[in-house]
Parts: sequence; C-alpha cells; structure tokens
Amino acid sequence: MTTLTWGVAGKVAYAASLLVFLTVAVFTGPVSAEEISLPVTGQKYCYDFAGTKLKSCQGTGQDAEFQVGVPMPSPRFSVSFDGCAFTDRLTRLIWAGNAKQICSSDWNDAINAVNTLTYCGKTDWRAANVNELESLASTTANDLYAWLAGTFAMPSTYFFFSSTSYINDDTINPAAWGMDMRDGTQYNINKLSNYCVWPVRGNTDSSALARVAQTGQELCYDASNAQLVTCNGSGQDAEWLAGASWPIPRYYVNLSSDNVTPDGTITDLFTNLMWTTDAATAGPGDSAIDPELCANDPATSRGVFKSWQQALDFVKICLNSATDPWLGYRDWRLPNKNELASLIDRSVAPNTPALEADQPFQNVIVETDPVGLYPQAAGHWSSTTSLKNPGAAKIVDMTFGDIISLSKGSGRLHVWPVRGNYPLLQVNIANAGGGGTGTVTTSPKGVGCTTYCAPEMCPSDEWPEGSARYPEDKKVTLKAKAATNSVFTGWTVSPGVCEGKGSCTVSMVSDITVTANFTSLATLSLTPATKKYSKTKTTKTSSATFTLKDLTTYGKQPLSIDSIELTGTNADQFLINPAKDKCTGQTLGAGKSCTIQVVFAPTSAGAKTAVLSVSSADDPDSPRTATLSGEGALP
Repeated sequence: MTTLTWGVAGKVAYAASLLVFLTVAVFTGPVSAEEISLPVTGQKYCYDFAGTKLKSCQGTGQDAEFQVGVPMPSPRFSVSFDGCAFTDRLTRLIWAGNAKQICSSDWNDAINAVNTLTYCGKTDWRAANVNELESLASTTANDLYAWLAGTFAMPSTYFFFSSTSYINDDTINPAAWGMDMRDGTQYNINKLSNYCVWPVRGNTDSSALARVAQTGQELCYDASNAQLVTCNGSGQDAEWLAGASWPIPRYYVNLSSDNVTPDGTITDLFTNLMWTTDAATAGPGDSAIDPELCANDPATSRGVFKSWQQALDFVKICLNSATDPWLGYRDWRLPNKNELASLIDRSVAPNTPALEADQPFQNVIVETDPVGLYPQAAGHWSSTTSLKNPGAAKIVDMTFGDIISLSKGSGRLHVWPVRGNYPLLQVNIANAGGGGTGTVTTSPKGVGCTTYCAPEMCPSDEWPEGSARYPEDKKVTLKAKAATNSVFTGWTVSPGVCEGKGSCTVSMVSDITVTANFTSLATLSLTPATKKYSKTKTTKTSSATFTLKDLTTYGKQPLSIDSIELTGTNADQFLINPAKDKCTGQTLGAGKSCTIQVVFAPTSAGAKTAVLSVSSADDPDSPRTATLSGEGALP
C-alpha cells in the first residue's frame, strides 16, 4: 500500500480538532477509505502501579479517565433466533448461544466442523477470527468468562481458538491465534491443543456502533503453518475476510507548514487517530521540566524504557507540558488497549513489526532488537489496567501482535502516544433579565487541563474556566440547579440545540458552548408579621397598616399581588379598608412596596383572632401571612 502525505498551514500550538485538520489537509493522491469507530474498553476505575483502586481518576491520564470510544449499549446482547443465538448490539455480530458445541484436539478439525454446522436453522456460521473474539473483551466485568457465562453456554476451558493462524515460522509447534476468556489476553495456541471455536455470523453491517476490523490475514495455511492451502472451503479467517476493510492508503504522513517536511505525526484514516511517527517516542529530551523523566537514550536517541507510571507521567509532563508542545500538540495521551491493538496486522512475516508491510512508522521494536535488560521491550504500554490483575497493564507486543499483561512496576517498555479529536465543551452561567445564578453539573465529567498537563501550562484561551474536552461524538448531559432566590430559565447552545427536557444533552461533534440562564426569584415580604390591636368598643374601630414588598434578591424580577384575604375564626371582626388598599391587583417591581389598611371592628365583647393572607404566583413560598388579634368591649 502507498503512504500519502499531507500538510497543515499555520498549525497552532494546541490540538486543533482532527475534523478541521482533515479539512485543511493537502492530499497528494486518492483515498479509498472505510472508517471505523473503536469501542471503549469498558474500564471505569483507575488503579495505581500496585493495583490499588484510586478514589478518583482525575489527572491520572489512565484509560478510565478518558473512556475514549463508542459506549457499550445496555443490555449488551439481544436474543436472536428464538434464544439459541445472541446479537452483540455493539458490533452487530451474532454469536451462537452454545459456545461449547465445536471443540476438538485439532484446530483444522474444529474450523471444518463449523463449516458444516446447521444451528438455529442457519448454515452460514463460521469460526470467529481473532479480532471478533477480542471485541467481546470490551466490558466492565473483572472476569470476562463469568460475564459471558451469564448469557452463553461456555466450555469448561477458558481458551478459544480463532480462525486466524499465528504466523511465526514455527512448523514444529504450529499455532493459531487464541484468546483467554478470563481477561481477553491474546497469544498463540498450538493447533494441536484441545480447545473450542465459537461460531459467529455477520460482521457486514456498516451501521454497527463499533464494527470489527479485518485482521489483515489474506492467506490460508495447513496444519503445520508450513504450506499455503486454498482458502475456498477452508473456513479460515482469510476465506471470509470478515470485517471492515482497511482504507487504501491507510496512513498519511502529516507535513509541516512548508508542506514538504514531515511534522513527526501520522494519521490512521481507518480510526482517525494521530500517532507519533517515532514508536519509541523520544520527546523533548533532557528537558528543564524534568531532566530525569524526559531524558532520551544518548546512544540511540530513542526514548528510554519506562515503567507504566513513568509512561503516564512522561506523556503528561514531558510531551504536553513542554514550553514547545511536542510536535505542536498539547493533548497527547497513552493509548488504551483497543487503540494500540487497532494497528496490528495479523499477516506480516516474523521478526518484522506486526503492522502493515509498508507502514511509515519508525523505531517499532521487535524482539530481535537489542533490548538489554528488558527482553519484553518489544511491547508498548497501554493506559488500560488488567482487571484480572490490577497490578498489571495491558500491552501490545509489536513482534507478532500479542495482547498480554505486564507488571506495572517491574515492566519497562517504550511509549507510543496518540491523540484524537477532543472537542471542547464550554459551560457558562448567565442571568436572563434578572441577576439570578446557579450551578451546572455534567455527566460524564470530561477531561480537564490537569489531565493533559500541569495547570500552569494550560493557557486560558485553550482551557477556559468551566471547560472540559470529550471524545468526538460523546453525548454529554448537563443539569442546572438554581441558587436560593433564583430560577433556571433555559439553555442557550452554540452551535446546535439541546436534546431532552429540563436537562440538556449535547453530542460532541465539535467545540460547543452551553449557557445556563438563570433569573432572580421574587420574594414577597409582609410586615408586620403579627399585630395586636388595642381594646376596642363595639361602637368603635381600630386600624393598622401593613406593608407588602418585593424582596427580589438579585434585582429585576417583578411580583404580582394576586389576592389579599382575611381568614380564621373571627375573620368577620376584621376588614380590609378599600380606600386604603394600595396593593390588590398590583405588580411590584424589585424592591418596591405598597400598603394596605386592616380595620378591627368588633361586634361583640371578647378576644378576637384572624389571619391576613397575601398570595403571589411569583413567590413559591406564598401565601405570606400576618397574625391579627384584638379584644372587643361593650360600650
């Protein structure tokens, strides 16, 4: 395949969205592309190097903080064919409900058995390839096997064959790609092992939320992996070529502003992710920011091998917080397991990087490279913790493409950072004709400045107060809460509109500004709150003046006086003087007041009580009341 190049004029220091990046790119050739969306790994929590669960993911740079990818639907599986199969609503793959029906001590026999399988009334079943099996590992479950057993009939063994051969030139112990269903680990399994294959259908539905990619394997092999065989009727991965096809070309080498010099980054058009050209990323070198962490190997100019925590810190401190952001961007991160695995080509020859043959990356290390004290250093760290063993992280070995786990503390690997399109959500608080205020919460919370870099390295024009970045197309729900004496009046969204009522849900297709509008809430005051009239003869009256006032806290909300009435046992002994009523039917502006006169006119001797009640629809705590009391006396 051909690798093309593009240039970007006037590239800004901070991560311009990839959507814009593609728009301004200068292409030098045609593109045949099928783009896929990678799913989230399902990781919800963060862990330290020892495997201890952290109280918060904020600022860790780990997989669970970003949660990049297509969210998993709930429920994950739906019933198909009267319950004998289940459709994965994430990938649209249809899996046989009985995952233990095709098992054999020979890989070829197991693959062939699926070819003649009639199940659920269907005859087009095939053995799942390695990428299809791996798609099941996107789950929040600590134990993948137990999670699957809640839906499927699982075999007693944890391991499954895939239909994909493991091309390592070992004809004595020929292998196929296999998967450990406890944690999604992928590596070679001898073709003469006694394991099962899992029948599957589909992988042609382009409407799938996260369509599974082809493995890259285009040849079929005999039982020893020594001879090629005809794919037709073999049931092997290359016969079906199931999955989304890679774009041609797949990679673009991005150019500097001169449109001639490569800028050190490469964009994968299959996933829309941008990677550093250098897979053993050197970074800024002996940086004043942190000379030890940021230093490179003086002999090779490569980045040095790092523990998992050092890898996370290196990206945050050395790449994103450099005075000159690395390669012009300040939003690099350690890729998650799904992103790193998306680069793998299962067809390449041994001892070459497990990537497309003419891939343009540099320093992709394989096991034949001199790796000194770290023989496992052909792998690259992901930001994803192994849930089976939280003291380990998922890595991808670039020699063959194994997806395995490595101790976070003792392991030493290179860092291969990635970046994508992370639109900015800016949340503002404003008043709408009053002076009201309130708060807004977002779910999920998104990623702030301190995740990517040190706070002092985040310019306000790139990280405005109240802003956070989200993966492209992520749906974010905002909820507003008015402060005391305020009321929420609605949302303003630019660009776009809100989905839902009351709350606001936006899809992060681009930078979005959401403003929550509040106004002040009118408060009615009635004074005095109690009034004791003097002793009054039945031939006389006593009067008292009451004041109504709009006590709007923040300024401009008017208040209507809807009703004024007397209630209580002796309400007939009191009356509102219409000549002195300045309030009934009136609307008070903020801070304005009016008065009414209430007359005590007893018709008999003795103690009298009543309640003055004033109502306003603008004050949710109305009616406001005053207690009246007096004593009547005979003449």
